[in-house]
Amino acid sequence: MTIDKSKTNWDVVVVGGGPGGALAAKRCAEAGLDTLLLEKRRMPRDKVCTGMVMAQWGQDIVQQEFGEYPDWVEEETIYLAGYALHVPGAETLSLDIRTPTTWRHTLDTWMCESARDAGAEIWDNARLSDLKQEAGRSVLQIKIGAELFELETQFVIGADGAFSTVRNLIYPEFRPPIRVGYRVYFETLVDLPSDRFNMFTAGLEEIFFVHNKGDAMLLEGVAQEGTVDETIERCRQYLIENYALDPDIKPSWRDGCAQPVVSPFLWNGQFRPAEGNVLLVGDAAGVNAPISGEGLTMALKSGVHAAEAVVESHQGNELAEGPYLRKIDEILEVFREISAHGQRIVTALESEDPNEFAEAMLSSWDRSLNAF
Repeated sequence: MTIDKSKTNWDVVVVGGGPGGALAAKRCAEAGLDTLLLEKRRMPRDKVCTGMVMAQWGQDIVQQEFGEYPDWVEEETIYLAGYALHVPGAETLSLDIRTPTTWRHTLDTWMCESARDAGAEIWDNARLSDLKQEAGRSVLQIKIGAELFELETQFVIGADGAFSTVRNLIYPEFRPPIRVGYRVYFETLVDLPSDRFNMFTAGLEEIFFVHNKGDAMLLEGVAQEGTVDETIERCRQYLIENYALDPDIKPSWRDGCAQPVVSPFLWNGQFRPAEGNVLLVGDAAGVNAPISGEGLTMALKSGVHAAEAVVESHQGNELAEGPYLRKIDEILEVFREISAHGQRIVTALESEDPNEFAEAMLSSWDRSLNAF
């Protein structure tokens, strides 16, 4: 990668090379704005994520904005028939949504290349270390290797994940609680529907997921800090006892990531994902769908809205936060409706009827994944 360090002024700097950042950069570049996308890791890079575009409307965004998967992405993609919910004592229930799943290093690389083809410049291995807003513009300090240098831009879009550096710099006092996502890779298959994203829960305290990628199985979920090993072992034992997982097979690898829990603060209005001409999208903004926790599609949707707000602001006099937060408020209205729908889960759990609980869970997932 060759970087022209003499170029220090940009219309838009997007921080983060995931789907939301790639789409925002692509949209801004297509609108004629001088756009730079920064990715802190060397591309291609992976991420702890299912790699699933879970919602049909999210798949529609991908096709509309990026087109059909090229061959090299298609080769890495598996199409699931939908979801299967497994609740002890209840009949297994299915939700049919054809869902592509791939590795994030494949999906994100393709989307970033599309942004580059649209005219955005991409710098990988480039870390944001400071951000200050001054007179309607932002001054950024960027570190590439051991070298630190400064950029100036009118707009910043922070698409840099749950542990967003952009968010931490513009809201230094905001410290949401942390949970830990885990992903465990077994080179084996178990007695579960191979064409489904399998969800397991006996209540609301612990939910985990199993899905296949080729001849391997991924076990994924979220744990409280300090409990990851115990949580994974409980899930492994459950699969041994109920779905014939070989107890002698050890994981080939496992990884995980810290996840600040931002979304509740967004929903109740304590946190607003924009300040002036600095906008936050995706996990950085906490726009994960209630119930399902779906994040990738929401990153795409918020990335579109951020780019639209930037273009509107660039053409007029209003700061970008105005049009962007109006779109965020529309999203939050939908989130509140999903949450209200999901209250039936609590009622069903109190009934102690596993079939009623399973039906309420699947209905709420259906509403969440068909949010827009």
